[in-house]
Amino acid sequence: HPLPMPDNHSHSGPCGHAHSAACDHTPSALDPASAASGDAFALFSSIDTLSASALNAAGPPSAVAALLAKPYAARHEPEPCLRSGDGDPEMLVRVPFTVPVKVKAVSLIGGGGGGNPKTVKVFVNKEAMDFAAAESTEAAMVIECVDEVPEGGHVEYPTKFTRFQNVTSLWLFFQENYGADTTTVQYLGFKGEATNYRREAVQTVYELRPMAADHKAPESTPGGIL
Repeated sequence: HPLPMPDNHSHSGPCGHAHSAACDHTPSALDPASAASGDAFALFSSIDTLSASALNAAGPPSAVAALLAKPYAARHEPEPCLRSGDGDPEMLVRVPFTVPVKVKAVSLIGGGGGGNPKTVKVFVNKEAMDFAAAESTEAAMVIECVDEVPEGGHVEYPTKFTRFQNVTSLWLFFQENYGADTTTVQYLGFKGEATNYRREAVQTVYELRPMAADHKAPESTPGGIL
């Protein structure tokens, strides 16, 4: 696995597994200026944290919302974090957005040690997912995570951008970690662009126009020859 670099370096490397058409996730470093200000993760404010959910996550339902509300500047803080259930490293997280977005990269940091995520499958605009579907469905992106992120550093995993247009929700299947019984995620962020379109009900107004068939023509007065 390629090692992540501090904020003032860039890198790339092999992901350590066979590639498929959906696999395009070479880790890379962020631009230091944009990363420092958090501008690189402009989708932070477009996440619908109150509607987010997780399957097989320990703690209260609000735990996933707390993780997604964590800003980039606090990415190395151990709390809040999201942990899988005891004895099971798998976890399935749904991330809805308030507006359609274009996702350019995913950034995630584990809680350290063997509980760091290793393999993560990402699905786009799926209404519902469970673990069986996550196992069998082809993902839009498969991330092979680096095992450690140095203090103060970060790693982002670029998407295959054409697959991540007009995104209204993502599912992330944390399928495998580095050997621990529990998977821990202490930061999860998304780089990209938000649209100005907000999902709202549209009221259609129809203009009623009289049709010729709706009106009878005046009857002609029969005439004759005198």
